[in-house]
Amino acid sequence: MIELLPPDQWHKLESIFETEWAACLPDPEHAMIIAETDDGELVGFVTLESVMLVANVYVAHNHRGLKGVRTIKKLTTHIREKAKHSGRAFLMIAHRDRGLRYEHFFKALGLHKLADVVYRCDFFKPAGE
Repeated sequence: MIELLPPDQWHKLESIFETEWAACLPDPEHAMIIAETDDGELVGFVTLESVMLVANVYVAHNHRGLKGVRTIKKLTTHIREKAKHSGRAFLMIAHRDRGLRYEHFFKALGLHKLADVVYRCDFFKPAGE
């Protein structure tokens, strides 16, 4: 049976999130989990999340290089501060040609590499908030 899993049952998936993705459960205000069960046994699930996607990062040509890196760092740091404890995941997608160049930078900002050019950081609310 396929069903929307109520948030009060998500705790049953906590160990899966930890072992499979080294992640915590998403915030129920910004996510839903659709699960398949067979006679009460979990067969599988998919998480649908509302995420923040940073797109179209631009630095003027005359400010590129070290100045540009500083600008991107300032912008990204500002976004992270605004996003803290928002309950949403934060994604950045690097241009394929520049992905390796920004990998160290994204990781320094606390983003984890999901795929070749996709980085993620979670801003989930601490328990009890």
